[in-house]
Amino acid sequence: ELQDDFIDLLTMYPGTWIEQKYGSLAIHFRGLPALAAANFRLDATQRLSGFDELKFRFVTQTIEIAPVGGWDRGTAVRAILDHHNTGSGNQAIPIYCGDAENDREGMAVANSNGGLAIGIGAEVPYVAHSYLNHPDELAHHLEHLIGRLDATAARTQVAPVTAEPTIDAVGAKRGVMLLDRDPAFRATMGRELGQRGWTIWPADSIENARQTMHHHEDSIGAAIVDLQLPGLQGARALNELAKSQPSVFRCATTDNVDEHALAAFRKLNRMPLFAKPVAGSEIDHVLRQHASKS
Repeated sequence: ELQDDFIDLLTMYPGTWIEQKYGSLAIHFRGLPALAAANFRLDATQRLSGFDELKFRFVTQTIEIAPVGGWDRGTAVRAILDHHNTGSGNQAIPIYCGDAENDREGMAVANSNGGLAIGIGAEVPYVAHSYLNHPDELAHHLEHLIGRLDATAARTQVAPVTAEPTIDAVGAKRGVMLLDRDPAFRATMGRELGQRGWTIWPADSIENARQTMHHHEDSIGAAIVDLQLPGLQGARALNELAKSQPSVFRCATTDNVDEHALAAFRKLNRMPLFAKPVAGSEIDHVLRQHASKS
């Protein structure tokens, strides 16, 4: 009935057409000039107002029409969650990405189920948690999110049955020199490793690292070095440590490096390399395992 009612209107506005969707209709008018598009919106609104059982909204240059209480992107997300969350195991966490007003219901359902709504572009609804300017940013944003989730999981994972060797039991030097360009990382990692019994000596440059190693060489047994310090300072610091203090256990950190490059580095070097974001528990595990073998 609705399509029949709109046939004459579409004929009056060449460049408009109806798209049949699952449980809804979409009337497109993106081919109209600005003035004709404005007139079409007025005429379409007048006709649609006569159907009390329907809801409609304008999304960019499209009119989306659906039954009141009918299927929308929110019910689609809810159906997917109901399908996956039927067992007693881990519950699925929805991540919804959208770029227009018709994503509002999907984002709302994702938010209400402990998920994340990501909006892309200038026309996203206010219910989005994160906002991106362009779709090209989405892959990087999701990689960053996955890294944060992995780090959180590592910090909260259940301890293995075989306990980590204690620092005292292996007679390890408690001192760790932490050379990194990021003050937030130095503070966070210093706190996390400090809570696990290590004494952290932070440094933000190769010059400070040299002074730290000179003043505390009797207590420092390991060094964690940022490979991406400006001017290849990280690589130089690791090389200097290998020559001047070969007994110091060396680790490296890096970020924005793909998995192939990480795998190649780890294959060619016996030195542990941690990709940021990294949990303190992960570095602590490697330090303890090395200390227990020393």
